[in-house]
Amino acid sequence: MIQSYKKQPHLSSKYDVIAIGSGIGSLTTATLLAKSGKKVLILERHYTAGGFTHIIKRKNYEWDVGIHYIGEVQRPNSAIKKMFDYITDGKLQWADMGEVYERVIIGDKTYDFVKGVKNFKSKMKSYFPADADAIDQYVDWVFAANKAMRGFYINKTLHHWVSRFFGTFLTKKYLKFTNQTTYEVLSSLTKNQKLIKVLTAQYGDYGLPPRQSSFEMHASVAKHYFGGGSFPIGGSGAIVATVNEVLEARGAQIMTNAAVAEIRIDKGKVLGVRMQDGKDIDADQVVSGVGIFNTYQQLIPDTLRAKHKFEAQLQKIQASVGHGCLYIGLKGSPESLNLPKNNLWIYPEAIDHD
Repeated sequence: MIQSYKKQPHLSSKYDVIAIGSGIGSLTTATLLAKSGKKVLILERHYTAGGFTHIIKRKNYEWDVGIHYIGEVQRPNSAIKKMFDYITDGKLQWADMGEVYERVIIGDKTYDFVKGVKNFKSKMKSYFPADADAIDQYVDWVFAANKAMRGFYINKTLHHWVSRFFGTFLTKKYLKFTNQTTYEVLSSLTKNQKLIKVLTAQYGDYGLPPRQSSFEMHASVAKHYFGGGSFPIGGSGAIVATVNEVLEARGAQIMTNAAVAEIRIDKGKVLGVRMQDGKDIDADQVVSGVGIFNTYQQLIPDTLRAKHKFEAQLQKIQASVGHGCLYIGLKGSPESLNLPKNNLWIYPEAIDHD
């Protein structure tokens, strides 16, 4: 059972790991650690757990606040499907969005993204027959960029002395793609600006338009959905519900209304956290899942933030595109209202990709 910290539930004197925030990052990390035998506590300042996987309710309506589709979960051997199965003990089920997972609307013209790489290429070529070679090359580079990502993450796992010798070899191909913008890569393949606009229509998923986003980021998202999209049965709230069952079975706790004031650190060693009510909770390790800005600007002691010049480092990170969300309640089933399962990306005809 997810409990409220305000009700002063029983807390242990010490934990192996405390996770701050209960988004999918903290939930995944906490479950992996709990399954390996660690004593874990998750602290969430909001009144409901789940981060962008939670839901909101108003009267008889219910909305998901973040998740609208996930790729790769219909493929049994995909890494993300295996991960979801592991952290939910296989209890989380998925609904396929169907053949068309994206519908791009530019002016009065519509372009469908259909699942399956061959189907996707064929559909794009039917819209842009003169750019058939460019479309083939684009898909090849999307796969090449994703393959190059493996070396980058392998390097992240190495000791820094080992990385000094092998890091350049492991990251060279990755950096080739990541250091180019999405627009630079696509414009090297085709001069057809409409095709570029269509192929980059999903940029709302990763937050930066083509002239600003890294092609590596774009390629990661594009490939993720080549096999189509899926949605958790029961809504996105089913994610935290199924994960919580696994955590509870292993003695882990999720506390809501639990605002952390500071990560306690002494002589370079983490001691635990201090809550906003002044209570100290001890832990050998603390994992922050609340974002780099919240972590370094609000949770790290001032002396350490100044010593390591975190403020100067954070100024190098620019904000991505802002979003405004409007939640609409409709009376009737999707079938009776003739609502499609796919996303709609709608752009004016007159403006460019950005």
